[in-house]
Amino acid sequence: MSLEKIQEFFSNLRYRSLTVCENCLDTQIGKYRQRSDLGYCFYRPDETFYASETGILKLSWGSYSSDELAMLVVVNAILDEAKVCGLDVQWAGSMNDRIILKNLDVAYFLQQCIS
Repeated sequence: MSLEKIQEFFSNLRYRSLTVCENCLDTQIGKYRQRSDLGYCFYRPDETFYASETGILKLSWGSYSSDELAMLVVVNAILDEAKVCGLDVQWAGSMNDRIILKNLDVAYFLQQCIS
């Protein structure tokens, strides 16, 4: 998928009240959180490297609430946005499973590996 679609996906997640952190550790998410954010979506540096080689990205995600309904809202927002942006998305259906984006343009992640 094109660079523009990947950029659009991450940008649009922010409009869905999600904290987005590209190429960061889970301990860094809090510094990007807005008061109104319901949950978060991020990928780690090791996932950036993997995506730069394979075009496959594993997204970590969650809710700031432990409520299962809140978790469903977050995961469905991510899945919906991926589909809207035309990304190849998979999720096994468990709250502990990461969301997988496939067939991505590796150039997007190569830029992050270099910087």
